[in-house]
Amino acid sequence: MKKLLIILFVFTLFCNSSFGQYAQTVKETATAMLKAKDKKDYDTYVDYFYPGDIKMRGGKAAFIKQIQENDKQAQLMGFNINKKESLGKVSKIYKAGKELHCTIEWNIRKGRFISRWHMFGVSGDQGKTWKFILTAGLTPSQVQAMVPKFNQALTWVDYNEEI
Repeated sequence: MKKLLIILFVFTLFCNSSFGQYAQTVKETATAMLKAKDKKDYDTYVDYFYPGDIKMRGGKAAFIKQIQENDKQAQLMGFNINKKESLGKVSKIYKAGKELHCTIEWNIRKGRFISRWHMFGVSGDQGKTWKFILTAGLTPSQVQAMVPKFNQALTWVDYNEEI
């Protein structure tokens, strides 16, 4: 019995440390993604997106063109695209078939408003690398349409608020 308890304890420690490592990798990857966007390195930025999201947006070239046009329109309309962005906590990491899924909070402050959105993270290599879907304006069922092995336990709520 003592041997079984020791094995369970060691297993629990291993699981907790590996999930903690996953969360750190998710946050580092999401940070690199946002830095690429800030540098207007759209090619690198789009590489961080989940393939199903890129496909839904018409492919990589069309997606990059859409981002560039959105930035240009924002500048023409006088919007300050230099907003303050921060990443929050990473959700619990869920197994979904051979993939790992999670969300990470993405807070964007624009003047008196803050948008609290999420990035849906997917790893197909046991947490070594992550790809993202921006959930702003998407429901879990819309994300599920892009991610075949979607884990139903993973939920999020995106919203905007005045501060």
